[in-house]
Amino acid sequence: MEESQVASLRIALADDDPAMRDVLGRILRKLGHEVCFMAEDGTDLLEGLKDHRVDLVITDLDMPLLDGLAAAEEVAALGPPVILLSGHADFELICLESEPVVTALRKPVDVQSLEQAIAIAVAGHNPRE
Repeated sequence: MEESQVASLRIALADDDPAMRDVLGRILRKLGHEVCFMAEDGTDLLEGLKDHRVDLVITDLDMPLLDGLAAAEEVAALGPPVILLSGHADFELICLESEPVVTALRKPVDVQSLEQAIAIAVAGHNPRE
């Protein structure tokens, strides 16, 4: 697997499925990014962002306690762009223009689509220094 064309980013990852977190974490590291922390729900994600400065957040839509869209609303106020992931059949019904996410991907996520989503997120947003 080749390294990403995008400069190395500090990424926070939230998904309630441990296997999905593991797979995504490995892909992101292979692409040359640093996974600062992984969270199992939106509440853990927001807590982790208090202690970690990140350039990008990747979150699952459907998680317990605080779902991905609700978490993305709060993350957007902090600055980093958000990529939303979902395995739901009605995923296309989400209107991204009215949500605080840069782009969205359907699970299962492949390396190429994840790399493209990261490029879109970086192109549309200047990470905090």
